[in-house]
Amino acid sequence: MNPPAASGNGDVDGGEVMVTSPPIDASAFGSVHLTLQRWHFNNTATFDAGDHYVLELSNDAGATWASLETLGPQQTANAWTTVGFDLETKKPLTAQMKLRVRTADGTANDTVVESAIDAVALDGTRLCTTTSAGAPGGVPASSLAVDRDGSKIRLSWGEDCGGRTGFGIYRGDLAAGYASAAPLAGFCGVGGTSISIDPDTGSYFFLVAPNDGAVEGSLGKTSDGTPRPQPAVACWPRAGAVNACAP
Repeated sequence: MNPPAASGNGDVDGGEVMVTSPPIDASAFGSVHLTLQRWHFNNTATFDAGDHYVLELSNDAGATWASLETLGPQQTANAWTTVGFDLETKKPLTAQMKLRVRTADGTANDTVVESAIDAVALDGTRLCTTTSAGAPGGVPASSLAVDRDGSKIRLSWGEDCGGRTGFGIYRGDLAAGYASAAPLAGFCGVGGTSISIDPDTGSYFFLVAPNDGAVEGSLGKTSDGTPRPQPAVACWPRAGAVNACAP
């Protein structure tokens, strides 16, 4: 477009001009819709075969192009016209998308050819991504505390480093050692970081292992840094390695 210049003085003459967009990163989108306002005047009374308007799309930074719209030598639209395109139907969406507009006055005849675009907009739908939750890890050894809670005993502990919110409680006899550890009845699916239990006679130790309702994390390490094995009877199986975050 060339207002207020006289028609024919500021139009495209004797060949092709083009404008190319900067790179557009559409790699995170499943679909992208392009809309723009387009004006293309071609004096069809004096046209030749070289006159055209072309809107193109690239997904490899301009190495190759696909046509979104072509107006040939006998087509004119002497007004602002809204057009739209679903880009994913023309090229797979990548991080190297580009748009290009080419308009030309063929060399056979001197035709008045004027083109413009405006109000370019891209609207897309992002791809959904899913990530698998990590395996249960463990709770900090120093976080396990035993306190009185009225007539009961209160156990409290820290969060699972693997982000799980289920816990299993184990109890063992101090005199018998670790081999006596077994799940505390009714407490394999604790949904918080504390419980209150009835006291019992004897001397006991307690351990806490996070779980996801299917597999179990770490019961911590022995004094020499060796990971504790699961007791013979466990709340949940330990399928594969525990989360590497386990203390």
